[in-house]
Amino acid sequence: MQASALLNSTLDLDEVLRSLLQEASRIVGAENGFILLREDEDWKLHLSINESELFSRSVATHAAESGKTLLLIDAHNDERFLNTTSVQMGTLRSILCAPVVWGQTVRGVIYLDNRVKKGVFRGEHQRLIDALSQQAATALENAALHQERERLHERAMAQARQELAYTQAQLLTASKMAAIGELAAGVAHEVNNPLCAIALNLDTVSRQVQDDKLTRRLDIMTRAVDRCRGIIDRLLNFSHPSLAERKPFRLDEVILQTLELMHYQLREYLVDYELEELTVYGDASALIQVFINLLSNSKDALPEEGGRIQLGCRASGVVELEDNGCGMSEEVRERLFEPFFTTKSVGEGTGLGWSVSYQILKDHSATIEVESEPGRGTLVRLKFPLQEPE
Repeated sequence: MQASALLNSTLDLDEVLRSLLQEASRIVGAENGFILLREDEDWKLHLSINESELFSRSVATHAAESGKTLLLIDAHNDERFLNTTSVQMGTLRSILCAPVVWGQTVRGVIYLDNRVKKGVFRGEHQRLIDALSQQAATALENAALHQERERLHERAMAQARQELAYTQAQLLTASKMAAIGELAAGVAHEVNNPLCAIALNLDTVSRQVQDDKLTRRLDIMTRAVDRCRGIIDRLLNFSHPSLAERKPFRLDEVILQTLELMHYQLREYLVDYELEELTVYGDASALIQVFINLLSNSKDALPEEGGRIQLGCRASGVVELEDNGCGMSEEVRERLFEPFFTTKSVGEGTGLGWSVSYQILKDHSATIEVESEPGRGTLVRLKFPLQEPE
């Protein structure tokens, strides 16, 4: 009863094993005691009394494999261990060795000995150790389960802390991107005013100039100003999607505007497009964001030389974007629309592009399909309804 109460007084596995060894040694009056645990198909010393490390591994293995308590009256002269070096050289006499079981598996061995006298341990000692081992089994199993729960909990907490830190970093990046968008809108407003002044003055000057060479130069300047104003208008429209109304618009024109906005980013690659007239319903600025995300992902996947992007818009409501980039594995494709999931290095991607695009397309009753294999590029297929969604 005393041993049982002691064994069940803690859920710490090492404490249970230490109590088991101390009680076993006390009950039988052992000179030396050891707890051995199985590690990598071998028996390793885990605890000992008197800080001794002299024991017979062969005797411990025999008890573990048989699953029964082994009582040796005189191990030195026992015919089973006459050729065992540890027994003969150590002149080991009385040995009592019992398997330690938890989880229905022999996980360790209690090894007790007395090297001075033979016949120290008797049958009643063996029965006591058997009873103690049976009581210890439940305590050890509970302690092992508790230890495993603690380990899983700690691992889960570490993973949660890591994911939280990563999410916070991604949210900070997203916040910075939003701030940059607001800043860009402000800069666009500021730049738009002097551009308007330049355009008005160019118009006035062009009507007064009669020289053909100067007229051609003024035309070039006027077209450049118009191009700048067009880019600013599209940037303002993209920066304030909340002001846009859900209405019919030409999706092919939206794609063309997006290509113009990303002309600088895509300047080193071949971009082919074939755009048929397609009218859809919704928010044009939101879909510009979708195509910016898709084109940016394709660009990042392209090889340094020979990179190619093909864009197709069909009157049937299908839009396809294909690249000859590095492609994606099946594991990546399965997590593609998961928020904050990214294969890019820290600071290079927020992991929001695909998930945001998916949500915008869902709001437009559109679907998205992705076909990709490592080393064989990626094909993204969008399907838009041809009538206004309910």
